[in-house]
Amino acid sequence: MEQTEMMRSLRAQKLSLRAIADRLGVSHQTVFYALGGKRSKTPQRAAANDNSTAGRVVRLAPWNGGCSTTSGMAPVTLPHIPTLDTAEVEPSERELLLAGLQVAA
Repeated sequence: MEQTEMMRSLRAQKLSLRAIADRLGVSHQTVFYALGGKRSKTPQRAAANDNSTAGRVVRLAPWNGGCSTTSGMAPVTLPHIPTLDTAEVEPSERELLLAGLQVAA
């Protein structure tokens, strides 16, 4: 009798997968798959960086030590927060004075 047929006949006798595996000297996973068990679907993986910059900003961040050059830098995608952009916010008179950009009147 073929091993798969033996597994089916033992399963028909209400033996557990573990008991069948022990009797035939195989793993219980082997018995499970031989009797028609299905492997679970692997989840679809997305790339860590999908290269879409819509609403995001890419900055270089230190990674794995590195040195003073960009050899130790890795691109990191961050959400774009427009309120933090200095180009969209008028600097106050105090900020201009501190920066030395205000012309004395």
